[in-house]
Amino acid sequence: MHDYHIRQATIDDATALAQLRWDFSSPAQQAAQPFDAFREPFRDYLVEAFARGWVIWVAEAGERLIGNIYIQIVAKLPRPGRFDHRWGYVTNVYVVPERRDARIGAALMARVQEWARAEDLEYLLLWPSERAASFYQRTGFVPDQRALIWELPARGQKLQDHEAHAIHDAQP
Repeated sequence: MHDYHIRQATIDDATALAQLRWDFSSPAQQAAQPFDAFREPFRDYLVEAFARGWVIWVAEAGERLIGNIYIQIVAKLPRPGRFDHRWGYVTNVYVVPERRDARIGAALMARVQEWARAEDLEYLLLWPSERAASFYQRTGFVPDQRALIWELPARGQKLQDHEAHAIHDAQP
């Protein structure tokens, strides 16, 4: 028997979710904004996220959140005869360091996958770090080369010459 349970998060979990997100961030990211200044804007973000179709699953031990997975439900553009197809974007999979290697992440993912089947989602998609890829593969995810990505430069950076030409050439 586990000393934790898995459930969907609610807005009442906002402070604990903010703490998990803060802990998941790098020291440089944490240095950019103190936790006290991060907490309320993060709560505001969650209110909007829940309204836009985000679902968050959490692992809870006692009254403490010890892990989470965020899923954004994305509705596909309808086709004749197909109006309700959706898929899930998975992100921010995190378990507190002192509880890792206890299969909590795997249990969270199994619950998310069970929920995705019940919700009739077409698929779940994520972009893993190199370090995390094997975890996701153990939970049934497979590499897929069908996607392409175009990354915009960070604010204040200029487009590379080839990007600028491609944009110019694509204009009508």
